[in-house]
Amino acid sequence: MNNGSLPVKGNISRTTTTTTTTSITDQSLRTSLIRNTDQDTSLDLTDVSILSVGLTRYQHHDHGMLTDDDDDNELVETSDEDDDDDEDDDDDDEPFPTHSRNTLLNNTNNNNNDDMDLGLIDPDTQAKLAAILEATGITNSPIPEDFWRDQQVVRLLTSSVTNNLNGLHEIANAISPSNTNLSGHQDKKSKSINKDTSGTFVRACVNNDIRTVEKILQSTNGNEHLNDVNEDGDSVLALACSNGYTDLVRLLLTTIPNIDIDDRGTKQDCTPLMEACNAGHYEIVEFLLKHNANVNMQSTSGNTALHYSAGGGYADIVRLLLENGAKVEETNENGHTPLMEAASGGHVEVARALLDHGAGVNTHSNDSKDKNGNDSKQHKTDEMHTALMEACMDGHVQVAKLLLDHGADVNMPPDSYESPLTLSACGGHIELASLLIERGANLEEVNDEGYTPLMEASREGHDDLVNLLVSQGADVNRTTEDTQETALTLACAGGFLDVAKILISNGANVNLGQSTPLMEASQEGHVELVQYLIQNNADVNQTTPAGETALAYACESGHTEVAEILLNSGAHIDQTENEGRTPLMKASRAGHTCTIRYLISKGADVNRSTNSNDSTVLSLACAGGHLEVASLLLKHGSDPNHLLK
Repeated sequence: MNNGSLPVKGNISRTTTTTTTTSITDQSLRTSLIRNTDQDTSLDLTDVSILSVGLTRYQHHDHGMLTDDDDDNELVETSDEDDDDDEDDDDDDEPFPTHSRNTLLNNTNNNNNDDMDLGLIDPDTQAKLAAILEATGITNSPIPEDFWRDQQVVRLLTSSVTNNLNGLHEIANAISPSNTNLSGHQDKKSKSINKDTSGTFVRACVNNDIRTVEKILQSTNGNEHLNDVNEDGDSVLALACSNGYTDLVRLLLTTIPNIDIDDRGTKQDCTPLMEACNAGHYEIVEFLLKHNANVNMQSTSGNTALHYSAGGGYADIVRLLLENGAKVEETNENGHTPLMEAASGGHVEVARALLDHGAGVNTHSNDSKDKNGNDSKQHKTDEMHTALMEACMDGHVQVAKLLLDHGADVNMPPDSYESPLTLSACGGHIELASLLIERGANLEEVNDEGYTPLMEASREGHDDLVNLLVSQGADVNRTTEDTQETALTLACAGGFLDVAKILISNGANVNLGQSTPLMEASQEGHVELVQYLIQNNADVNQTTPAGETALAYACESGHTEVAEILLNSGAHIDQTENEGRTPLMKASRAGHTCTIRYLISKGADVNRSTNSNDSTVLSLACAGGHLEVASLLLKHGSDPNHLLK
């Protein structure tokens, strides 16, 4: 766990440690300390020996304090109102006489408290700090050894020496469970432990403080803590399982008579077994199963313990769960089986274990059933995958090979949107694509957009994969049904010059498609591609069904350099689309001043109107609110009095 400390006042430096904290358990001391926060601390401590002697520390040791790196993890928070009250108290009732305070400051400065290490406190210093507590009336009873191991309180005690005992008020807050904030390690294997809202018992469990937990359970009826949870709603058993506190798990299960081994906490989500499986704690999983944990319960997202262990790649836990009756084909809310989760993560040994226990290699994510055995609408998703498809998305070659060896379908499943080869092409996974082609993948199978694997590889700019597919016979001039897009148009839209060169060198038609490769490159401003396409006989005046040209696209997007290349290559400057708009009109409506200035310099008609006379170059600039463009057009002779339809 990430550990931390209380905010420290005065000149004592902060430290970060990494093991567990021994909590304060002496109730009488705690009560006295808390009660003292409401009492007057204006005491004359001139004769207290601590005032004239510096504090001594042992060499630093780790004691598991919680880190204070983040503001959110601070353990003591004081409101502005409280701060004001403290200031008033300082003015009215100063705890130390002036000469005593000066003695204190001199001694603490001499001891270099700015660099003081907060390790174990030696017995002599313990006695001196105890004298402060007794002198202030906080406690007259013997102080337990545990007190000096609680760094949160010791920091404030030592800090109070240079802060007029104000820290004593904070000590009371620090050991009051209701005012304590805790923060624990958070990643995919551990639950977030933010604030302790259930008192000392939860705090002790959070910190894996076995000694304190034992004392509490010995002094109370264990069943009193059956429903203890942290602020996130996680039960103490789930927290212990998530964080790998094996001894604590054993203690809780063997000491609390009626503890629910499948306790989901107040969130009613994951069981302790799921938490242990998700974090990969084999020994805890084994212990829970021996105590009859339900191996097939599902979380709110439909995952079982087997899903979590499979997704995490914990093959030994997966085998253990399967031996204890885990359902190998259970699906979560996305329709995913444990095998799909293992394949998605690239976990070969987990996948092998699941297959050995009968996992369906071709189970489809939309094949999930409800409790009555009917098709589950809840599990219907846009992405309908098999385990092989999950492996192909992230390029997990060894998992894919294992699945193929066990009979996985190499081509697109019925009703799916992508084929395994298309998915590997999108990701640029050339080794996996080679494996799929070797096993008989269809090179021309299209996805829901009508794209082939070659089109997808070209669109993503994976030149090595494009080379592979072309070398295996993929059709470079295959077009989509609706828009006649080709692999080359997709490559040009993305600006992938190397891919375009491969395709053209292998026979790709540079003028194929409703929107040609040159139009796509011009619209996106890919200068080198535009030049390369023109060098390879691209038609600069070819039009779309709507009459658009490469020049119109370039001007509308403000790509002046591309417009210059096109005009120098023979593009018609005033060629209109179907409604009669010229490239200059397109640029004016969009407000591209530089492009407009260039077109005017090349003789573009500044008074051209549309076929229906509902727009002119100037009116389009005005409609777009482009004052600079309108001024430029007027300067070059645009008619401001042209009557529109």
